[in-house]
Amino acid sequence: FYPAIADFAQKKKKAKLVLYLTMPYHAGQQQPCPTKPYSPTCWPFGDLRDLIHPRCNADGYVNVVGSFPCMGYAVARGYLSALLQSEGADMVAPLGLAWLSVKGVSEVPAWCRDEIDRGYAEPSDDELPWKPTAEAGLSELQLHLRTGGYPDIHPTKVAQYLNALTLYATVFGESPEGATHQAWCHSSCFGDNWTKDDPGVFELPPCVAPRPQRA
Repeated sequence: FYPAIADFAQKKKKAKLVLYLTMPYHAGQQQPCPTKPYSPTCWPFGDLRDLIHPRCNADGYVNVVGSFPCMGYAVARGYLSALLQSEGADMVAPLGLAWLSVKGVSEVPAWCRDEIDRGYAEPSDDELPWKPTAEAGLSELQLHLRTGGYPDIHPTKVAQYLNALTLYATVFGESPEGATHQAWCHSSCFGDNWTKDDPGVFELPPCVAPRPQRA
């Protein structure tokens, strides 16, 4: 991860390098190690299974990322640490933290927080995760796609919109509140119409094809 950041930093010139703090899975990471076949398109520098096996076989790995709150905190710690420890990253777009806030996650279990924190030299931010949003009904928004009846690891359209708002606020330093409403969004953005049953013409590459999760 850090070498990749350094590589991008050497090429960015006057651009800002923004780290995309990604979103936790609906039920956390349920598999201890990758099981999918190696894809050079997604992993040009080597097989992901070989690269992360030392860590994902370690005791406690699945436990500390095996739920939505714990995985969200683990991802946030990793990206925020990268911002501090790597050279060249300018900011973090905290999409995963926005998801935790919208879903009403107010705290992370102490046992998984402590286990995750032990992997970092710098102290944890006491304000992680963020305070849940006070907007009524937001916690009921479906952020994960459903494939075959089960939550997928990919975002719904309304979740993509949340990501866009978070990216806007990060990059421009302004609140997106009051952004122009798109009338067509009520009929298409708040439904789950991007599923295996209705794929349209869009096809995901093999390395990011939907992986259903059974909660």
